[in-house]
Amino acid sequence: GGSGEWSFRVRPEELSGEGSLQVEELPFDLLVPFLPDVPWFRPGDARIGASLEIAAASPEQLTMSGSLSVRDLAFSDERIAPRPVGGIGFSVEGAASLRPLLGELEVSEATVRMGGAELHGSGMLARDDAHWAVRVEASLPATDCNDAVSAVPADLLADVAGFSWQGRIGGRLRLDLRSDALEDTTLQMHVANGCRFETVPAMADLRRVRGSFLHRVQEPDGAVFEMTSGPGSANWVPIAAISPLFIQAVVGHEDGGFFGHGGFAVYAIRDALVRNLREGRYVVGASTITMQLAKNLFLHREKTLARKVQEVFLTWWLESALSKAEILELYFNVIEYGPEIYGILRASEHYFGRAPVELTAAESAFLATILPNPKAYHDSYVEGRLGPRMRARVGRFLEHLGSRSRFDSLAVADGLAELEEFRFARPGEAAVDWPARGEAAALPFATSTPGEEFAEGWGEDGDPEQDPYEVPFEDDGEGSEGESP
Repeated sequence: GGSGEWSFRVRPEELSGEGSLQVEELPFDLLVPFLPDVPWFRPGDARIGASLEIAAASPEQLTMSGSLSVRDLAFSDERIAPRPVGGIGFSVEGAASLRPLLGELEVSEATVRMGGAELHGSGMLARDDAHWAVRVEASLPATDCNDAVSAVPADLLADVAGFSWQGRIGGRLRLDLRSDALEDTTLQMHVANGCRFETVPAMADLRRVRGSFLHRVQEPDGAVFEMTSGPGSANWVPIAAISPLFIQAVVGHEDGGFFGHGGFAVYAIRDALVRNLREGRYVVGASTITMQLAKNLFLHREKTLARKVQEVFLTWWLESALSKAEILELYFNVIEYGPEIYGILRASEHYFGRAPVELTAAESAFLATILPNPKAYHDSYVEGRLGPRMRARVGRFLEHLGSRSRFDSLAVADGLAELEEFRFARPGEAAVDWPARGEAAALPFATSTPGEEFAEGWGEDGDPEQDPYEVPFEDDGEGSEGESP
């Protein structure tokens, strides 16, 4: 059903040549044998078109310019989405140079169109027997927000497709990455976000969490846990009734830049990329606290590309609709702290027999460090003590909190002293009475009111006089599921 024509002139004595290629409505499945092994779905339904001019002055360099378009492409893989993702279409115009003897491809200019969005960029890909390198520079000019989102296949969005916006959005990205110098990786992103949410799908309606609501969690083994949460319920704790030591410990462990970013931390994405490439496998993610709340509040636990895309939109929504204090309050009250232990009230009572506002420095640090995989770290409670590795880990984290000015020196000293005789409370036992002299750093929302900016002088990550791109506390990997940096 398609057509193609080509015209090439080759001069063997000069090892040079040039020509052109024109393709219209070519069935995509004709190309599949020549492409990487990816999970195409019904590739015969997709169509490809191309108009290319090609020239080779010598074997050292081949230049190409023109356009390429694909429509109705589809993929099917359980790692992408539960169902096939189809209706994918895009077009590319630009110019590139291939230097086959050096293993280099350089794109001098390119315009990519998907949906109503248009992306401009350039880049380079190089590879030899030992190393590879990638450089990408891209920009999205000011674009209607709905047009920008239309570039994402609807099958990836699922229920999240009910969002709509007013306004315009644009941005820039730069990535410079070399396999032989991963620590020198550069990732820069800037987004000019003028989008305002206009409609919200029912699944993301936050009115349901303004009062008592049913929090339902499907465990990895298929079991379902349910509990009542929300303001006014027996399991709910207002943020004012939670120890600042605990709040600072969790922010310091899970998302050092929480008070300064809009839901996404570029430094964490960069660091996760470097670490995963260095290890040659998925080790850590770049989830912020808001991203973790989005998946705990709205999404299932399957690890698919579709869920990650939905998580991005839900994180964007949460950061737009809630204050930082409200995000933390929800987060502390719905996340998991151990087997069938959800919410800080149950966690505080289960582990230490006390109210959340009474948590000590060491108790706060312990609860923060178990968050990447609370079921695995629950072994400490079962054994009734902290093993040497866990004790050292909590101790290092207490010192980290002091070095980042989240805990004052007395709070760090209190926590380290408490670790020497650290105890869990058993059912029916009274909480251990630990003397406390130190304090946590003031929280930026402690003196603000809804709608106000946070206290003056706070840096990008909510701490005064600190590097705004704070590296999160480095986990030693013990028991981690890779969700926390």
